[in-house]
Amino acid sequence: MEIAISTLLGQQCLCKFDRNIVKIRLYYVVLTKDVPPLNAPNLTPTISNPQTPSQHISFMFLLTAHLQDSRTIRKIAKLDDHITIAFAGFTADARVLITKARMEAQSYRLTCEDAPSIDYMARYIAKTQQSYTQRGGVRPFGVSSMLAGFSADGKPQLFLTDPAGIYSEWKANAIGGRNEKAVNEYLEKNWQADLTEEDSVRTTIKALLEVVDSGAKNMEIAIMRKGRDVSMVSEEQLTTIIADIEREAEEAKAKSTAETAE
Repeated sequence: MEIAISTLLGQQCLCKFDRNIVKIRLYYVVLTKDVPPLNAPNLTPTISNPQTPSQHISFMFLLTAHLQDSRTIRKIAKLDDHITIAFAGFTADARVLITKARMEAQSYRLTCEDAPSIDYMARYIAKTQQSYTQRGGVRPFGVSSMLAGFSADGKPQLFLTDPAGIYSEWKANAIGGRNEKAVNEYLEKNWQADLTEEDSVRTTIKALLEVVDSGAKNMEIAIMRKGRDVSMVSEEQLTTIIADIEREAEEAKAKSTAETAE
């Protein structure tokens, strides 16, 4: 295929390219974005209303390999003092991308003498991912990621990036796994702007329970609070919350059955 390109001098030059190469490269981006790799975790962040006193972000991922040491399959990493990233996809690709993002964050601090904003880091990661979709000799990053943290004025923020280099801001979302759509549909129906920290965690767990078997051993939840380090919810706390959720579901089902019988 030939394309005519107009130059500043008004002359015409002809450039040729292989249509099949372009098709293959774009097809790979689509596959990476829409069909996550096997064992990719479900990540379900939920952000509370920035106006509430308890400003926090909670997110969870599903552990799928029971024989692996959980310490070696972390899907949540720290980018900067105020930014945490969670990802789904190829762990090796994520490791390279996170290293690049950490170096950029440190370079920004050195140059500007200030912490980079979450929006800036999301744009940097998206720009890096997009650049790998248009160069020869490389392939796109097989990673979708979520950046969570707090802005300079203390507002909780959540950004998503995908292998195509697109980034966007959300209040709640889920990435990874083949049930991503179902989890996002649940969040759209049940997310509220005035969620407390406890309600946020419960909504996160309920969203994941929609598509996976119950059990605290299959889940891991991290909570970000303003001005504090990221904390993990213990397995005992998860077990208690899940049991409470299941009890409420059984009571609601029994009540519905009784009303139908009447």
